[in-house]
Amino acid sequence: LVLEAELRVGFHALSEAYTSVVTLKPPHGVTSTARGSTLFHHLDCAWAFRPGPLPRTVWLVFSVDFAFRSGLHARAAGLFFDEVAARMVAAFEARCGAVHGPPSVGRERRPA
Repeated sequence: LVLEAELRVGFHALSEAYTSVVTLKPPHGVTSTARGSTLFHHLDCAWAFRPGPLPRTVWLVFSVDFAFRSGLHARAAGLFFDEVAARMVAAFEARCGAVHGPPSVGRERRPA
C-alpha cells in the first residue's frame, strides 16, 4: 500500500511543508521518502519490525537518512540534532504507550 502524506517539519526558524511518499509493507515495516522539498536534498525513513526476545514482542528498528540542500541549514540543524531526535523518539514512544500499553522489554539504543 502506497500513500502520500503532507507533512510539516520544523524546529526554531527552520520550517517547511513537503510531501512524503509512504509505503506500508505489512507486517515487516514502513518506508517514507520526501518529495518536493526545498529544505532537504533527500529524506528517507524506514521502520522495520523484527521478532522480539519474548513471545508477542517486537523490536522496532528505525533509520533515517537525510541531507539538507543548504550548508547553512545543515550547520544550524547540527546544533539541535540530538534534541530533535530525542523529541521524535519520545513522541513515538508516548504514542505506542497510549495505544499498546507500557513496554514489555527494555530498549536497546545503537549509535548512529
